[in-house]
Formats: sequence, structure tokens, C-alpha cells
Amino acid sequence: MKNLKRMMGLFGVTLASLGFVSVAKADTTAWDTFKTCMQDSGTKSCTLDSTVVAVNEELTVKGNITLDLNKIDFELLNRIILDDTGNLTIKNGNLHRDDRSTIVTVRKGTTLTLENVSLTGIDDNVTVIGIVGADSGNDKTTVNINANATVNGTVGIADNNGKADGVVLNIRGTINGNNSDGVTINGNVGISTNGPVVNIYDTAIISSNVQGIYAAGYGTWNIEGGMISGNEGIGIKSGKFNITGGYIYGNGEYVPNPVEESGKVTATGSAISITTNEAYAGDVEISISGDTEVYSTNAYAIYEGPTGIEDTAVKEFEISDGYFEGAKGSLNIISKDKEAFKNSITGGAFTSQIDESLLAANSKAEVLNFDKLNEASEEFSKTLEEGHKLAESLQDKKLNAAQTKALKNLEKILSNYGLGAGDLLTTQAAIDEATEATIKSTEELSNAIKLVNEAKDLVTFTLVIDDEEISIELEKGMTLGDYKKLLKDDYDIEKFVDKDGKELSLDTEITEGMYFEAIVISPETGDNILTYAGVAAVGTLGLGIALKKRYARN
Repeated sequence: MKNLKRMMGLFGVTLASLGFVSVAKADTTAWDTFKTCMQDSGTKSCTLDSTVVAVNEELTVKGNITLDLNKIDFELLNRIILDDTGNLTIKNGNLHRDDRSTIVTVRKGTTLTLENVSLTGIDDNVTVIGIVGADSGNDKTTVNINANATVNGTVGIADNNGKADGVVLNIRGTINGNNSDGVTINGNVGISTNGPVVNIYDTAIISSNVQGIYAAGYGTWNIEGGMISGNEGIGIKSGKFNITGGYIYGNGEYVPNPVEESGKVTATGSAISITTNEAYAGDVEISISGDTEVYSTNAYAIYEGPTGIEDTAVKEFEISDGYFEGAKGSLNIISKDKEAFKNSITGGAFTSQIDESLLAANSKAEVLNFDKLNEASEEFSKTLEEGHKLAESLQDKKLNAAQTKALKNLEKILSNYGLGAGDLLTTQAAIDEATEATIKSTEELSNAIKLVNEAKDLVTFTLVIDDEEISIELEKGMTLGDYKKLLKDDYDIEKFVDKDGKELSLDTEITEGMYFEAIVISPETGDNILTYAGVAAVGTLGLGIALKKRYARN
């Protein structure tokens, strides 16, 4: 079953949609006042106005500063640096640079928070926010990208003498990597017990037409939710990954024999791609659980293969839950015979076969079979298309009453169905249930289509009983005698008469618009009961119910 298209509309924000506008030119006096505010060592709120025009000089933040952009699209000509004990909150507007440079550099011991703001580097491959941690000690460096904030360009964690200790990056907002990685840890960052930590939450969106995440250097990645996409959703050289939720998507071209490229993710096209070599810290640990969804359009949901070294750098690998789908398969673990991968899968739903050596004893992992559902869905799609074509062909056509009624029924059913994405099916039981529901839906549609097609051969007339109208449809060519036979098990009709009381022959054919009266003998009293009929009516059930009500009253 194809689930890969469900979420694609969520990615690909374009710079053209941001609408940058240059502020009015003025002298540097306003800038000097603004700079003085930004570089104050105390606690300040610095609000832009349209007279401020940037000068090509760095702004160093040492105090607790809130930069209120005042809904202005402001162009910086140089970067903002958070130094020593500086803390900066940027809010309410757009901050951008039109050159290929960083907007904010966050140094050890400082905090940057983005709130209702966008930061944009226009050029490709720009590290919009550069985060430098400590090489030792307990200094904490924090960057908060809140749910209503956007970064267009890379958020990069750099090394400080091979370390990035104390860095905490909290992502709740949107990062568009454009032609660069969305989030990355520099490959020089080595293993440390106080290394960088990246927390990704439900509202996060990290996308790129390169890699959503490039984990080159060592860090801890806690992915609780959100959406991560790129040619490789997550490219891994080093680090620890705790993935408990979220949607991870790879849409790059399938590469059957990946070749290592220095300083880059090894291209595989997979959603999670683990390609390690001796140039990186390695020590890869991965745990996947919860409602995590992992997809690849062209390759594998998860690919693992060492490049340039004989052994894998994966120390721990575990899947206890989640959903895994790839065009080439759910998993391609080249190092499957290594200790880290043996008995590593205890649960989860996979759309292709799993090597038995990966399955733990009593594993609850399921290999899902969508074949019957795919067949049922194809049949449903054909029937749905047939129904739409039939309904369209009868628009503005002159129809008899039976056709009109059947067409309205068909249109009502069609309005309840569409071909949009449904719920994610992560168990075989859910797939089987969906298959059964799809078959029933197809039958309902087929019956409605059949009724419309057969209605052209029906004549409709209306019985009037105690001022209550009941529609009855009969096949064309049916006579009063045929109709009497239909009712014989429940009602004894003595005769039919026209509106003047003249008895009608049982050979009389019932036609559209015809009027007649049926003289029915009461089964209780033997008396005649006069009922009225004219222009229309199908099925004896409605008639029978009405007559029984009358008998009960009398």
C-alpha cells in the first residue's frame, strides 16, 4: 500500500514566499543608538524602527537582550555574536543577510531564543546559526527554535578544539536547509560525556533538498516527533539516536553501491542512512520506538553500510516499534552478522521481509502484506471513477423519476468517498479490516451504479394512502396482473379501477403517469378497502407497511 505521498505537501517552503522588503535609508545615528542598546551589559529590550539601517560591523551581545524586530524585514550586513554571558531573544519579524554569511554565532555559556521570527541566509549552504560549545567544563550553551520560528539555512554545531560540550539545541519550529543540511554537527566533534544534545519535538519541521539532518560529529539526538526530510532524512556518521516518534523521510535517488564522499553524507536515498568511516568519531547507537514512521520513496527505510572501513561503527541498534517502508525494502543492513544487529528487532511494522538474524526471540515485529488491500483499492478506484463518469454523463439529461432517485443516491454515496490518504496501517489486523471495508465500499458503489443503470427500465408511480405518498418502482412492461401477483402473499386485491370507477383489465400495462385505484380485501373483516394509486411506486414493502397501519386503525 502506498503511504509515501501523505505528507509531501508539508515540505519545500520557498524563499519567494517570505517577501523581504528593504527598510528606508537613513544616516547611521539610528544604528548607533540600536547598537548601544544591543551591546548593553544589562537587561534590555531593543526595538527596531524603520530608520535603522545596518552598518557592516559585528554586534556583540553580553547582556540579557530582547531584540524586537517590530514586524520589520531587517537586513544585517554582519553577524550578531553572543559572547561570554550574553542571552538573546529575537522576535516579531524577519532577519536576513543577502551575503553568504552567518546571522548569529552562539558561543559557550550563552542562550539564543527565536520567537515568532524568521532568520534567512539567501545564498545556498549557509550556516545561519552557528553554535560553538565548550572544549571542557560545565558551560551550557542553549538555542531554542520555538514553534512559531523559522530558520532558512543550516543550524550548525561547530567544534571547539574537537568538542562542543554543553550545547543544547531545542527544535520546535521550522528549519529549511535549502541547498544545505538542515541541522548538522561538525565532523570534528569527538566523543564526550558532555557533548551536544539536540532535542526535536512534535511541532518541528526540518527539511532540505540535501539532508534533513547530517550527524557527522558526535552528539545525542532525542527525536520525540516532528517531520524530517531530505535526500537522506537523517545521514549518520557518529552519535547516539533516541527516536521515539516523528516522521522521517528520504526522497533521494536510490544508489545501489554507495560511494563515500569526504565531508558529505554518503548518498543512498534512504530515510535513515548510516555510513561510517574512520575519519569520524563513530560510536553509533540507535534506538527506535513509539509511533515513529520511516519512509523512503526510492530506496530503503533504513540503510547501514560501512564505507572505507571493514567493520561497522554501530555499537547498538534496536527497533522495538514504529513503521518502516521503502521502495527497495524496509531494511538493508550490510553488517547484519555483527553483534550490534543480532536479535535487535523486538517489534515494529515492516513492509518487506526481515532477515531472521535481526529478530529477537518472541519478537512482535510484523511483516505487513498489503497485496489484498492493494487489489481491493484498485477495484474501488475503478468503481469510484465509473460512478463519477456515470453521474457526470446524466447531468442535465431528462430522466424518469426512478433514474432521478437512483442518481441522487449515487451522488450521495460519491460525496462520502475520495482517494485521499487514510490512516496509517501498522498491523496486519488493521490492513485486513481496511481490506474488508474497501470491498464493502466497492459493493455499495457498484449497487448504486447498477440501480442508476437499471432505473431507465423502471416506471415509477405513487401510492396515496390516507394522504401519505409512497413511491414504488416497477419494471417497464409490468401489468396490473403482474402487480397483483407481487402482492398476493400479503394482500388480496379484488380488482383495479380507474378514477371513474371503471374496472381495468389485468392485462393493462402500468405506465408513467397512470392513475388507478386498487380494491383490497381486508384479511380481518373480508371488507373491501379502497386505496388510491397514481403516477408512480416501487417495492411492496412500503405499501405493505402503510396498509397494515390502516388495518390496525380500523
